[in-house]
Amino acid sequence: MTFNWHSESVQINSITILHSEKSAEEFLDKIYPHWTDTIVVSADGVFPKDTKLKNLVIDSLSTNVNLPIVVFGANSLKKITVASTKKLIMDDFFQKDMYRFDDSEIVFNWDARSIAMFCFIWVNQNGSAVRENYADFREIFHPQSVRWYNNLIYE
Repeated sequence: MTFNWHSESVQINSITILHSEKSAEEFLDKIYPHWTDTIVVSADGVFPKDTKLKNLVIDSLSTNVNLPIVVFGANSLKKITVASTKKLIMDDFFQKDMYRFDDSEIVFNWDARSIAMFCFIWVNQNGSAVRENYADFREIFHPQSVRWYNNLIYE
């Protein structure tokens, strides 16, 4: 899927950072159709592909302390300068699903739409996340759901 960005008309409401081109493509394929109000950045420098937009995003990341940032793959923050104090690291939520000790434990059951909705709500609360506010997203864990979103944080 190809996305064409036009930096002249972009208002940056949030930025989503992923580790690599592969994880960014996974995000664009599965989650982005449900949450198009974010700009996708890969820590390897491939996304965004539009040069003007990339420069705008890099400037916003390094200067805007109030810009909501959603991160898939916390290690990617070692490669990108982020000034914002409003960061949501999705790894913790995904890892809770992947590493459980008890099958009866209530955890997040993510699908593409619920991840998009979770991020959208967090961003629209101006990045003021309190984990307990998201109890409505919790369901019984389904192991098959882990396989694809594991790629978002580890690829």
